[in-house]
Amino acid sequence: MALAWQQYHKRNLAVFESVQAMSHWTTPMLSQLLARYTWQQLGQFERFSTLIAEVYPHLHQYKADELNEFSSLLQQLFGASKLHDLPQYMFWRRPAMAQYIRPTLERMMGQQAATAWLVEQAMNSPVHGE
Repeated sequence: MALAWQQYHKRNLAVFESVQAMSHWTTPMLSQLLARYTWQQLGQFERFSTLIAEVYPHLHQYKADELNEFSSLLQQLFGASKLHDLPQYMFWRRPAMAQYIRPTLERMMGQQAATAWLVEQAMNSPVHGE
């Protein structure tokens, strides 16, 4: 389980640093896997292809325009060229984004600081612990 969370955080940190890493941002899929299946259930799959064939049809798939909105929101939140705080920018994407980035923020900043930042960014959402 530690390795799965390590990948989760690695993917988030990469996209925080550069929105160009969006093509490798698997956090939405990993989040669904970690929420839907126990580690024991996932461990019963002997092959990755069997796992994907079983779980992929049940996972929410984001459309290209939705991923573009996530990308734009990530750029606004973490981009080097950010000029202004726009807490209502992409307000409809913020709850899902908060769900995906909260575990990484908590890991890096601690729960209290992460929650304060999410509130400041109008992204506060329920805890999604690791």
